[in-house]
Amino acid sequence: HQIIDFIFTMINFEGSFLREKSFVNYTILFGLIMFLYYLETGFLYQMIHDLLKIDLLALIATFIVNFVQYLVIRYGFANVWIPGEDVLVAFEYFKGSIDFTVIIVTIFRSGLIIGCLYLFGQIVFEKKDIMKHEK
Repeated sequence: HQIIDFIFTMINFEGSFLREKSFVNYTILFGLIMFLYYLETGFLYQMIHDLLKIDLLALIATFIVNFVQYLVIRYGFANVWIPGEDVLVAFEYFKGSIDFTVIIVTIFRSGLIIGCLYLFGQIVFEKKDIMKHEK
């Protein structure tokens, strides 16, 4: 969907306005951050799937985790960091609310989360009974 947003924005806005607002840089940064967030979600789904061994339950559990993150961000239930807030970092940077070091910290933190989810997922995968579903 990022490519479609980019194309339609290029069609509907003047080039000078987009250059002034650094739209291409924003799109690249937002795409990178979304890619990292989707990796986090994917590794979370895979770990839940390996634990529950049922596709639909893993999908629903992952949806619930993401929906709770959305509610916390949207309604400000807590003043603690959650991974879903990282999606907003590119917007906040180009709005001028944060410094570029926050972007670097966010990318580093996302990499750490992805690494931890991967390692935990490998531990969970090794403990599951692979032979259970074979006949």
